[in-house]
Amino acid sequence: SASDRAKAWLQRRAYRSAVRRATLMVYLSRFLRDAYVANADRTEHDYVIAPAGLHGDILATAADEAARRRHEPNRVVCTSVMAAHKGIETVLQAVAVLRSRLGIPAELHLVGGWPDPRYEAAVRQRTSALGLDDAVRVHGFVSRQALLDHYARASVFCLMSRCESFGIPAVEAQCFGTPVVSSNCCAIPEV
Repeated sequence: SASDRAKAWLQRRAYRSAVRRATLMVYLSRFLRDAYVANADRTEHDYVIAPAGLHGDILATAADEAARRRHEPNRVVCTSVMAAHKGIETVLQAVAVLRSRLGIPAELHLVGGWPDPRYEAAVRQRTSALGLDDAVRVHGFVSRQALLDHYARASVFCLMSRCESFGIPAVEAQCFGTPVVSSNCCAIPEV
């Protein structure tokens, strides 16, 4: 749309300015650095890649949960902002295949806010169309402790993003010993 084109133009302008004027650029991933340089159409004076760290409560809770091994069979978890580029429709399709073709009673838990009510409505409609109303739980925003509980109970964590500058939720899930199934784009393979 015209609005998206205007936003993209402003972003490219800001990238060029930042890359041109900064003494040092700090990026979360090599992917993010490459994206900034491509959008700015120039390289920076100097840069460093500094991956995101995790909050101590994640590490402490994960260590406590490791002793209990609370992973629940067939529990698939996605945590993030539930935006269109996060690929929730891909996860829904995978859960449908697990249930209908393979007979695995997978249960999908979507944890995070929905910035676009139209996308939420589309996901709910797709859930119903796939016959997954009884298999998908939409939790929305949850407390920090509830988020950690979702990581601890998941048997699989999914991050199917089509655009990801780092992927902190995938790293958080890994702290709980939860296998991550992800898309193979952006910063996700690097992280």
